Amino acid sequence: MDPSRVAAGAAALGLILAGRLKSIGPGGSLHQSPRPRGETTISRESRWRASRARGSDETPSPSRVVPKSKRLIGSGASDLSPRLYEVGFRVYSESDEDGILNYIFSLIGTVNRTLVDLGASKLEGSNTASLLINHGWTGLLIDGDEQRIKDLRELYAACLDTHHYPPKCVAAWITAENINELIRSARIEGEIDLLAIDLDGVDYWIWKAIDAVRPRVVAVEYQCILGPERCVTVPYRPDFKPIFEGPYAVYNSASLAAFVQLGRQKGYRLVGCQRYGYNAFFVRDDLAREDLPEVSPRECFNHPFPLWAMETFLENNQAQGVGRSVRELPPSQSTGPRSP
Repeated sequence: MDPSRVAAGAAALGLILAGRLKSIGPGGSLHQSPRPRGETTISRESRWRASRARGSDETPSPSRVVPKSKRLIGSGASDLSPRLYEVGFRVYSESDEDGILNYIFSLIGTVNRTLVDLGASKLEGSNTASLLINHGWTGLLIDGDEQRIKDLRELYAACLDTHHYPPKCVAAWITAENINELIRSARIEGEIDLLAIDLDGVDYWIWKAIDAVRPRVVAVEYQCILGPERCVTVPYRPDFKPIFEGPYAVYNSASLAAFVQLGRQKGYRLVGCQRYGYNAFFVRDDLAREDLPEVSPRECFNHPFPLWAMETFLENNQAQGVGRSVRELPPSQSTGPRSP
């Protein structure tokens, strides 16, 4: 683990909590808003009243340097505002998901800092470890590998940042039939801040089945070799096993368009993906629509990696008959961004 990345994440959180993070520029650079010692909203209001008495039209808005309309993410956003892949950085996550999640929650806030991580696996590559260790979150981690869960229990019990109240780590094979009971058995129900799904399996069907919690943000791994247009998923089987070619899962999960369709049915919109175009982020429709506008699946296929994966694996899978085993979902409205 690179200590400088941990320090960068901690610094970003501190600035957010202190109200001094004005924007995150391209490449994830932080732009701070200087604040004199002791300055508060009241003191800004007092200065505004004094300026009005002098005939000035200055307003007390602390964010006037970057208007909200120019802090959009996605298609048509101002060049001053970042896309999700521009604010990412890695502490423990596989690529830049740690920074993206920090950024999203800096805009929408948190309600209870509770998460559910399905397919928690191990520390390295975890999309939730930084929130648990560096930012005081808690929640439920589930994985089908008993040894990995044993390792996670020992890690969080020994970690100085989590040992007082470690996340609950459960070894279980996740199915559409048992997922809600698994969540409720951990005494988690209703609104939570984050649901992360990375099962390399029937991920679409698991998210569809979940009703025990109502997450504000959903992070899910999609099958990028299926491209941005097709609305397909692997068929549901409780004992589903993915197919790998080397380190890459090539038959599992669902296309991004399928997740977009499911997200809309559940009240979520796609706001972007991580750097390499295989982990997507959805935000609930009642949260920060201006700051986190909807993007189209095609906008998540700009990096060369998913294009290489499509060319490398999709044709080979179809030749072997793997492609015939995907399930085409019923047609629905376009998966492009919706009109406001």
